[in-house]
Amino acid sequence: MEEFELLRSARLLGGAKKVKELLKILEKHNIDVENLISYLKSIDYKVPNPLELRVAELEKRVSALESGKPLSPAQPTQAVQRIEITLSKGAAKHKLVLIPKKFRPLFPGYKIPFTLETNVGEIETYITAGYASDKKGDLAAGHYFTKGLSKWFEHNDVKEGDTVVIEIIETHKRYKLYKKPATTS
Repeated sequence: MEEFELLRSARLLGGAKKVKELLKILEKHNIDVENLISYLKSIDYKVPNPLELRVAELEKRVSALESGKPLSPAQPTQAVQRIEITLSKGAAKHKLVLIPKKFRPLFPGYKIPFTLETNVGEIETYITAGYASDKKGDLAAGHYFTKGLSKWFEHNDVKEGDTVVIEIIETHKRYKLYKKPATTS
């Protein structure tokens, strides 16, 4: 199993079921979680910042599962389910949604397609705006998505200063995109 897949799986953890699935995958490939984590630390492997917390969470969950203790509700997952982004002049002009760096790991790898559910139908798009050296699938590469958004921007009269909301339906696969309604005083 490649390190990339392990880290991706760890990043996607959402609960005990996901941990158990990951443990089965590791067991299938005869990989001991503690040995793997120790090895990665011994070679001074630097986990990208957004993943560090998820790997730490994985370590805690694995320990809890191995000890037979249920994961308590007092240990909630800090999973983000909704993102609000205020559009800049450039983003509105070019009909794109710029993903803040801290939320980038919630989206699929560079140039990997995903689906947006919108009020104008489903839109298949992907994260773009990387560097020439970026590889397709790189979870850290790219900054925004734009493909297929023109009709949505026009239909919703999206402009500079508007807030768009992205709800995560299925991480790395499916999201809901809508314009946050303006508040009236």
